[in-house]
Amino acid sequence: MIVTIIAGVIFAVIGIFIFLKPDVIWNLTEKWKSYRADEPSELYLKSTKFGGVLEFREHEVRRNSCLIPICRATHLYY
Repeated sequence: MIVTIIAGVIFAVIGIFIFLKPDVIWNLTEKWKSYRADEPSELYLKSTKFGGVLEFREHEVRRNSCLIPICRATHLYY
């Protein structure tokens, strides 16, 4: 139980960090792939922020086991 709570908090913090600093994530994961890339594109920034929100939301869904109506309808529990 404690491990689950700690993991949830860690993933929530990661999601918030990804949402607030997508350019840092780009520097770590994408910049090295191109010698001409100076900064991330707007699409990359928006999609990374969206991914950060999804990661934070994933933590909330797992904590409140069945927030999504589809989850109740299909009995998919995390």
